[in-house]
Amino acid sequence: MLVEKNQLLKSVSLSIEKQVARIRTDETSPKNTTLYFSVLLETKDLISALMSLLQTYEEFYLSTKQVK
Repeated sequence: MLVEKNQLLKSVSLSIEKQVARIRTDETSPKNTTLYFSVLLETKDLISALMSLLQTYEEFYLSTKQVK
């Protein structure tokens, strides 16, 4: 699970780096750039939150399994 999280976060970080490079070399719309960065950052936050939720669920599942 941790490997997948890291891969997803690396993918989002790579997209952010590509966008920064694109801004430096091309004429881009400020609104589109802001929107794209917002989407990427929200995606990064969502990945982190989902992975935390999955980890918490796994810990809960394992703790209830031990009780039985």
